[in-house]
Amino acid sequence: MACSGRVAFGLWAAVSGLLLPCLAAAAAPTLVLYYPDARFHDAVEAGSVLQKLAKDLSEGTGLEISAQFFQKGKDATEHFRSGRPTVGILDSRFYAEYGGEFGLTYLASPLVSGRTTYELALVVKADSAAKNIRDLAGTILATSYPGRIGAAFLSNIALEGHLDAQVHFGELRPVDSAASAIAAVLITEATAAFAPLDGLAEMGRAAEVRAILTTQPIPLPPLCMTRGALSEEDAQRLVSVFEKLGETASGRQILAGFGFTGFSRGPAPALTAAVSLLNAAPASVRKRPVIEESGAAGEMLVKTELPQLQPLLIPMPTYAEDDLLVAKKTPDDPQAADRE
Repeated sequence: MACSGRVAFGLWAAVSGLLLPCLAAAAAPTLVLYYPDARFHDAVEAGSVLQKLAKDLSEGTGLEISAQFFQKGKDATEHFRSGRPTVGILDSRFYAEYGGEFGLTYLASPLVSGRTTYELALVVKADSAAKNIRDLAGTILATSYPGRIGAAFLSNIALEGHLDAQVHFGELRPVDSAASAIAAVLITEATAAFAPLDGLAEMGRAAEVRAILTTQPIPLPPLCMTRGALSEEDAQRLVSVFEKLGETASGRQILAGFGFTGFSRGPAPALTAAVSLLNAAPASVRKRPVIEESGAAGEMLVKTELPQLQPLLIPMPTYAEDDLLVAKKTPDDPQAADRE
């Protein structure tokens, strides 16, 4: 006897209810980029490079990986809170702030000439009267990562505990990116900003700004994934594709778009140390730092009350007693490399 349409639908629904959980495929991961210090000129350029990377990753892993670029931290946070499986190249400050909440697992670090770190420069307009950080007291600092973690980054890492950024500067003005921070300085919405030292030329700003000091090495944005986004096998395959990007012309072009030269799955001690510093209580501020220009062009010396500054992230050279070399080069100084 033939089944009525209602009975047939009921049987199909019952059977499919049992089978669908078994047949449903795991959701494809999204490749996310949130890195305010990236050298991209705009979101269009960032999205284009990220799409090319997602295509290479899809071909290399057999996974259908989509891509999404976030210019604002709040948008990146909303994405992660949605629970979608995600692989991300994420600013180390974001990783430190939300790693626990989103279950982020470290996979690899980008490389720039074999290093997993980069330096920031504290810049002002080229014609600014400010000669040192002391002259910036009470001024506006444009910052690409606001909030508690952003302030801890400025005080504990960028300024190495010598100054409390929230006290020294009159205002920490939030912007979306390092490029926006430099733009704020150039149109006098801010007096100073931190920007990637080696990225100033790529941004086309090297001649328009002047570096007052450079920071110690800062971790590049780690490659990580949310909890359960990939199986262990797929995660290893994905990292292998990242590590091999430098072996092809298209891969090298993608890396160059980010300002990277490769990726490494090795340990990232600088990242581990930075996460600890960013989540620690505010550093005690050293008193009365005095910035003085040295004889060599582009160099500044900080006189401190301590015999030497203890490095925060990685070993640094021992300096002469009471002297800490902070700024070793300026972006538009062709002789800087010869002096190092």
